[in-house]
Order: sequence, then structure tokens, then C-alpha cells
Amino acid sequence: MTGKIPNLPNVDRPLHLKGSLSVKYNQKFQRWVVRSWPKGNGGDTPRRYWARAAFVKAAELIKSASADDRAGAAALAKNTPFLERDILMMAAFGNLVQFTTPDGVTWIGARMANITAQQYLDSISTVDGSVLVRTSDGWVALLPGTADYVLTMNAGSGLPQWQPSAGSGGGYAPGTLPPILQAAVATTNANKATFPAAPTPGSLLVAMCFNPTSAAVGSGWTLVVNNTTGTDYGVILTKVAGASESATQQPLSSASITTGAIIIYEFGQTASVTPTLIAASSQSEANALTANTPIYLPNMAGCIGISACAVASPATITKGFNAGTLDVLDNSNTRRLIACHTDISKTPMAGIYALLSAAGNSKTSTCLISI
Repeated sequence: MTGKIPNLPNVDRPLHLKGSLSVKYNQKFQRWVVRSWPKGNGGDTPRRYWARAAFVKAAELIKSASADDRAGAAALAKNTPFLERDILMMAAFGNLVQFTTPDGVTWIGARMANITAQQYLDSISTVDGSVLVRTSDGWVALLPGTADYVLTMNAGSGLPQWQPSAGSGGGYAPGTLPPILQAAVATTNANKATFPAAPTPGSLLVAMCFNPTSAAVGSGWTLVVNNTTGTDYGVILTKVAGASESATQQPLSSASITTGAIIIYEFGQTASVTPTLIAASSQSEANALTANTPIYLPNMAGCIGISACAVASPATITKGFNAGTLDVLDNSNTRRLIACHTDISKTPMAGIYALLSAAGNSKTSTCLISI
């Protein structure tokens, strides 16, 4: 190196540097710093001396370890990255710690923990279906949501959350639906059916009846549809439940209808508003077919569609399609019955399609109910 570096100190004797020369300019003090490289280790200090002495002493203890100590160390080292001598060295320095607290929790030294990724994750949550989410407080578990809910981002927190699906199966947002409280079904004595509990005052009752005998309207009920073509009547009736209603409802005034089927739905109020039947249809009888002829009504936001199909024996109903939620499939009597309810989040159209075990006669009814 030739030339003079500014601001180097004047010395009375030459500098003797062993190894490479490191020259750096210190911005803080605005001067050059010259030193040998690599840096020295600081020489022997009391701390280093006693550390070496302790290691020598520990090595001597390990050499004189008993057979039992070695066997114990070998057992502890099994399935860990440590060797037998590593375990003995930990013990010699007092770093081999294990104890169990009264609450049953076992504590061990960090070096022996050998915790796997699975154990770390299990410490956050062991609930099936949990999702790991990073928050400002660290990693937390988002527990499984309600069935059919989807994972969305909360605009305020910026964190994921479970929300009701806009529609399952590619459907649309259902809107506010009139709640179905219960249903009553009968496939014998089909002029009436019994609910699990008495209807709530103000609820809308909708009955879909199929029989070859009568369409006479029962007390308090209103006839909406009566399709008389074919063997069976296709009758749809409504009623707003009053106070002290019986659990057994009789939409048809006939004393008894041995052959037939009936299903009655109860739709509860929303904000003290009774639901309304906005559309209803019953078809002419479909004869000698291995499936019914569905009545399709377009599902709309805020509406529930109900649909029922009755089949004359001996053909039975094997399966229903476009059902949304299947409420009944009964092949036990002379009128087989299948019924369902759905909304726009589940199916674009209301109306059940039923497959039969053989060619048979069927009649179908479909209704739309809204708030």
C-alpha cells in the first residue's frame, strides 16, 4: 500500500500486524480504523478458564459413570438426536431436568423436549376441522363453523370468519325465509294429520291432499286448488292458526278417507307477520309412467317452495330429485307419498321429481310461500 491515509495516529514505533490488514473509515468519528484480521478471541479469561476446567471435570465423571447410569442415558437418548454421552454430559452440568406437577403436567428440559411440528399445532387446538389463523396476538385456532357456512374475510378485522353461504350448490342468497316449524303426514285416514305439537297462533298452515274420495273443505280451512282430473283429487288448502289449536288438523271435512295421502306444513310468523301462499298448482294425473310429471315453480328470494307427489300402489317411490330438504318418503300404504321443501339457495325451481319402481299413476302439487 502506498500513500498516506489521513488522520492515522503518529506512533514512535512501527505497527506489527499479523495476518490480513483491515482498513475501515468510521463515519461516526470521521477517522480511519486499521486492525488485523481475523480478530483475536480476546485471550484467556477467567470465565473461559473455569468453563474448560468444568468440562474436563464433567468428562472425567462420564468416564466413571456406572452401568446403571449408562443404561439410563441410553434409554433417554433413544429416538432423540442425542448420544449416550450427551445425556451424561447434561446430567453432569445439571441440565437434565424432568418432573411432574400435581396437576399431571410433566416438565422436561428444552434440549430433551424434541417437540415435533404436530405437537406444536396440537398445543393450539386438537378440534377436528380447525383452521390455523395468524392474528396480532399470534397463531390461533378458528374452530369449525356451522354446516354449510363458508369462510369469508371480515372487512373490519381483516381476519377470516364463518358466514352463512350465499347458496349451496350454486344457488343465490335466499333472503328472509318464512320458518317451517313442523309438518304432519298421513297415508291412511287421509282427511287429517297430527303435528308433533299444536300449531302456534298466527302460523300459516298449508295442506296438500291426494285421495279419490273427497275435496270437501274442513272447518276454518280455505280451498286454494282442486284438480279433479284422474283417479285422485289434488287439493291444496290453507288456514291461519288460531288460539288453542289442536295438534290434529282436519283440512277435509269427510269423516274418513281410507285411501289417500296428506301432508300439512306449518309456517311460523316473522316479526309478527303471517306468511302468505303466493302460488299453488296441482296437476292432472300422470298415468303409466316410471316417474312423476313435476310441477316446477320458480324459486324467488324470500320464498320457500313445498312440493308433494302421491303414487297409487303397487308402484313405489324409489328416489326424489330437486328435493332441497326431503321431509317424507312413505311407501307403507296404498298412496305412496314423497314431499320436500326448498328455497333459491338450494334449487332454482320448486318442484319434486320422483322415480318409481315400476310404471304407475301419480299426482303432484307445488306451492310457494313468502313473508
